[in-house]
Amino acid sequence: KPLAISFSPGALVPELGNLNQLMLLAGMLMAISGMEMSAVHVTEVKNPRHNFPKAIFIAVFIILFLSIIGSLAVAVVIPIGDLSLSAGVNQAFDNLFRVFGLGWASPLMAVLLAYGALAMVITWMVGPSKGVLEVAGDGYLPKYMSRKNRHGMPTGTLVVQGAISSLLSLAILFMPTVSGAFWIMSALAAQLYLVMYLLMFAAAIKLRYSQPEVERPYRVPGGKPGIWLVSGVAFLASLFVIIFGFIPTDSVRASGTNAMAAYVSFLLVGVVLFVTIPLIFYYRARKRGAGEQGAF
Repeated sequence: KPLAISFSPGALVPELGNLNQLMLLAGMLMAISGMEMSAVHVTEVKNPRHNFPKAIFIAVFIILFLSIIGSLAVAVVIPIGDLSLSAGVNQAFDNLFRVFGLGWASPLMAVLLAYGALAMVITWMVGPSKGVLEVAGDGYLPKYMSRKNRHGMPTGTLVVQGAISSLLSLAILFMPTVSGAFWIMSALAAQLYLVMYLLMFAAAIKLRYSQPEVERPYRVPGGKPGIWLVSGVAFLASLFVIIFGFIPTDSVRASGTNAMAAYVSFLLVGVVLFVTIPLIFYYRARKRGAGEQGAF
């Protein structure tokens, strides 16, 4: 069968003037988000000033390579008009299996993909929950969230995370399509992650001025111009993606003005709400005394 996409020189160049392309940046950035979590292990790396950035660049290259190859594998099989944002991989496997007379393998592959997605979700929930546990232990969050089971797992935090995630997943009931619901959740997750990036990059610049004498395992080279260049470019890129993340998908725009307003409102309220809640907890804890132990 002919390929579903063209590999002509013109087709390989992204249409940066197309809003449909720009709004996908938020989801694309999620492919490499979370790499900063490895920084907690920088003290365990030999010669971190040299080896740590080298490892990050290698990881980025591998992630981008695998993501591009995987995306192309789906794109060459499924025409863009038939591609589902939430089930594109399943569609690709189903088409390929049917070509080779293996249609029975599609449900099996769907189960394996779901199992892989579940493993990814568990990893994402457990990792950050350890940090939340430390914050709760210092008295910045309700005492319930500092609870642990006999295996040392932060059960209180995980229950709260699970409840919030379950409530947010109800967005599928109010979106015109499953793809639209999938994308709006991905966009919200990406934007919240990028807000954290904005704070992180701004903090890197501030610390270079406020604590220049502190010895760190890794230091961005180039002095103050170097930190401004690296953190400044990253800050602006994150801000750019946040702004364009509010652009509705084609399926939402095709559903009318009300659907578009609901899409943008959901993202806007979600970002403001989840950024404000930690600030409220922090403000209340500061009134009692930062880092104070005990009941919330």
